[in-house]
Amino acid sequence: MRMMPTDIEDVQGFTPLINGKGPKQNWTGIFKPGERVRLRFVNSSAMTYFDIRIPGLKMTVVNADGNNVRPVTVDEFRIAVSETYDVIVRPTEDRAYTIFAESMGGQPMPVARWRPAPA
Repeated sequence: MRMMPTDIEDVQGFTPLINGKGPKQNWTGIFKPGERVRLRFVNSSAMTYFDIRIPGLKMTVVNADGNNVRPVTVDEFRIAVSETYDVIVRPTEDRAYTIFAESMGGQPMPVARWRPAPA
């Protein structure tokens, strides 16, 4: 079977996981506004790159593949096969956020929700 010229992913139908749960299971993390939270992203796919973003939040990359790095603040970052990134976020608003992973084929997928702790 030949690939279509616009098919750059080759494999379709993958499911991103957050703490072992897929998007339909709606994993929801809890935070307190103003606290610093460290998130670890691991690309366990076989051949797909992802662009990771949390609209409304800046992420500060502090670790790449197990090595501490000079902190860099970004809106979005690309994670390749088998890479790991740790980021620090500080949500200051009392509102929910969504973590998105967009495959290199352009399919953005909400993979997790993140909301403030109940008062």
